[in-house]
Amino acid sequence: MDHLLESGNNTASNNFTTSTGLHQLSTIELVIWFILYAVIAFLTVAGNALVIYVFFTSNRLQVVTNFFIVNLAVADLMTGLLAIPFKFQAALLQRWFLPSAMCSVVPFIETVSLSVSVFTLSLSSVDRFRAVVTSGHGTMQQTTAKIWLLLIWIISVAISIPYGVDHRVFKFEDPTSGTNHSGSMCLPLHSEETWWKAYNVYLTIIQYFVPLVIINVVYCIIAYNVWVTPPILNHSDRKFERSKRTVIKMLVMIVVAFTFCWLPYETYLVLNEVWPQVNEYYYINVIFFSAHWLAMSNSCLNPIIYGVYNKKFQREYLRAFYKCFCRDRLLKREWKHESELDLRRSSWGRASRCHFYIFNELGKAVE
Repeated sequence: MDHLLESGNNTASNNFTTSTGLHQLSTIELVIWFILYAVIAFLTVAGNALVIYVFFTSNRLQVVTNFFIVNLAVADLMTGLLAIPFKFQAALLQRWFLPSAMCSVVPFIETVSLSVSVFTLSLSSVDRFRAVVTSGHGTMQQTTAKIWLLLIWIISVAISIPYGVDHRVFKFEDPTSGTNHSGSMCLPLHSEETWWKAYNVYLTIIQYFVPLVIINVVYCIIAYNVWVTPPILNHSDRKFERSKRTVIKMLVMIVVAFTFCWLPYETYLVLNEVWPQVNEYYYINVIFFSAHWLAMSNSCLNPIIYGVYNKKFQREYLRAFYKCFCRDRLLKREWKHESELDLRRSSWGRASRCHFYIFNELGKAVE
């Protein structure tokens, strides 16, 4: 995110003067971008907080695949709370108005979040490969999954440390005011150093391009085994096979969304380091905002994908909704085990003032 701040100056960190060579956003454009970012920030925080809540309050969701999902949700929640609102205002206004300490925290958190997301997707694809392709192996045990997820966080933090320690708030002269130190920007201290450029290219490769090549190859093999050469099943196994395919579809959609949303932004990051002249293009700031908004929007898509492809998440979303908005108006029996939620007419009654549709396990609407 600091790349636009650097490109917004004539000579990056060596000469802190605001640039007039870029397209100047009008007030209407600023308002539109503000609304767009506000929407995805709200959806990201609300959606991923809901995913985390239903996971920890429902035993039926606590399976290995959902451990990966909730890990993605935690990373996306960090993005929604820090990366989206704070870095957006700095890039859009070409100023850093936050406390100086946040200049190190925000880039660090953003880098950690992206690393956790892509490494979790990689681990999830390997787990699916073991379960579907490798005969004799099921999904990994919960303890093993937790250890791998902990390692992912440790590795993500380690490779993101330079972003946390190398950023500083720099004062610059605003030519429109004619006074010294009239503004500030959060920039990397060594942005012009060769090692910093090499680090950013390396980080982009290991954070995005290499993992997604591996993930796409793995899921192509899985798809071939599941759809092209399906096993001969008896009637009792067909339901399980359909459920397995649904899970694979959900994970593939998550990967497709991640790939599509992050590709323009990651491409810009590489170009910024190997061909800095890209920042001389008049509309590069508009292109940057578009690419960054698309990348950030990925964080609010995952909870929607879970709800579309996973019936258990659908039911838990409904349960959370009714507990929040209809708790006092719904007539319901006391549950023996909260994890055995069953949305049927026998378990729920309709209150006189709460007109919603409840879906039972057969997928039929019950008013």
